[in-house]
Amino acid sequence: MPVLRAKSAARLDFAHLVHDEKYKNLPYLTLYEVMDKQRPRCCWVILFDLVRDVTPLVRQYRAKPEAETLLEYGGDDISHWFNASTGDIKTMLDLQTGRRVPVENIPHSEPDQPSSKWKALETVPWWKDDRYIIGKLSAKDVFLHIANMCTNRLTDLIVAYEESVACIAERYAKLEYNRHRQRQYVWKCNGNVLDMEKTLEQNGLDQNALFMTVPCIWIDFKRELQ
Repeated sequence: MPVLRAKSAARLDFAHLVHDEKYKNLPYLTLYEVMDKQRPRCCWVILFDLVRDVTPLVRQYRAKPEAETLLEYGGDDISHWFNASTGDIKTMLDLQTGRRVPVENIPHSEPDQPSSKWKALETVPWWKDDRYIIGKLSAKDVFLHIANMCTNRLTDLIVAYEESVACIAERYAKLEYNRHRQRQYVWKCNGNVLDMEKTLEQNGLDQNALFMTVPCIWIDFKRELQ
């Protein structure tokens, strides 16, 4: 049976901020949709299971090495650059200058020891700024077939393991032209009507069904299934 990425119950340090109450309503994002955001017009990164949109920084530092670093690692998990307890960027010793420098040249990073060109940072570094946080990384991506009996169309969809069926329906609606009809649909799997407020697992699909196969969900107009 596949093992979900571990969620440690240790003290709520920087590495465990994702469990903070203030983030409970953030949407879950799949690894696939994060990895797709690695372009100048849309660049996301993962930092301790929180997804940050660094597109504004890429634009602000356009054509500078700091922006190039973010673009190079766009869509990736960059947690290893940071101290898990403090959230500070890790440093290393520059053998040429004898000074400690950030492990990566990114916006808002600065050397431990100021140089002649050094200027104090006048803002909260982006990796500690909640304004850049847009969602939480799903513990596991789930692949689904959505069979629409009204349109006779089969759609492949990747969703987050933690999402309710209602959230999955919202994802599906973004792919359909008749979004205004979504509330008229009923969702079924294995012959059972799904509870829209519950996850797929809470609706009876175990982890083997979710991760070892590709479940098929059937949708149709409510009146036709009554």
